[in-house]
Amino acid sequence: AEFIEVAQKLWDSWDDDAVLADKAEGVWADDTKIRVIDHEGEHFRVRGPLNVPRSPQGHPLIVQAGSSENGKNLAAQY
Repeated sequence: AEFIEVAQKLWDSWDDDAVLADKAEGVWADDTKIRVIDHEGEHFRVRGPLNVPRSPQGHPLIVQAGSSENGKNLAAQY
């Protein structure tokens, strides 16, 4: 669950409109629309932000395989 939490924070570290790609000005992105995440948890410590812009869909599809109670609870949560 913490891995998914970190991944979602990283995907959200870039606003949808952060990429400017302005060749004339030599500016790739608006730094004010890219944020560090500073996640510190039990298993992960990640400063972020993600090193690439967010994808057009924002978050990819998350799929959980298996039928354990923990797996079903994780799938229901995310």
